[in-house]
Amino acid sequence: MRKIQNLGRMSTKTELINWIGRKYKYTKYLEVATLTTGHEFSFVNQKIYSTNERIMYRLPPEFDDGMPISCRSPADDSSACFKSLIDQGKKFDVVFVDPFHTYEASRRDIELALMVLNTEGTLVVHDCNPPDKKYISPVFTSGSWVGETYLAFIDIVRENDKVDYCVVDIDWGCGVIRFNNADSATAYNARMVGKTCERLNNYRTRKKYYDWEYFDKHRISLLNLKSVKEFKRQL
Repeated sequence: MRKIQNLGRMSTKTELINWIGRKYKYTKYLEVATLTTGHEFSFVNQKIYSTNERIMYRLPPEFDDGMPISCRSPADDSSACFKSLIDQGKKFDVVFVDPFHTYEASRRDIELALMVLNTEGTLVVHDCNPPDKKYISPVFTSGSWVGETYLAFIDIVRENDKVDYCVVDIDWGCGVIRFNNADSATAYNARMVGKTCERLNNYRTRKKYYDWEYFDKHRISLLNLKSVKEFKRQL
């Protein structure tokens, strides 16, 4: 694995989310997670984000961590929860996606998250830079598992020329996606209308970077991988 030296004090996904909020004076935050992902909702700075909402799916009915959940679902996908937000016309400045790490769930969460993102908002996706092949099983494994979220992330940003993206080299890789202008956001939403009620198509077709050795060799360019210092300078 090629490693970029990580500079600066930022080291976790939540620190990145809080820093972005301060940088852009954002106020509305949405988190998308499952029982086995996320885990840091309480560390999101409420002095920055006056609106804090959370979608959780694959969630047992008895789950309660003492924090609010805007929409909860026992289902394997987040579609119904996203449809509820879209029907209400809700938009967020930051959407943080820490999905169930299958390719299908990751792709669905990222694509639907872009639909509830404000035009000048920022989407953050966790686990986009797996450090070793042993963590990338396409099916759930106990322990440290990042699955194929990184492949879904790469596919989406490479298929959409209307977004700018990079991966910040912290906390197993935090993908950052932004629309490059207001027209891009409008065009994306128009293309996606009608897909929120159904399981999105599995677009997975074999690409070179699905091979671990190829990905590992080319990860810096594929992910547009940035150290913290480079990320801050780029913004």
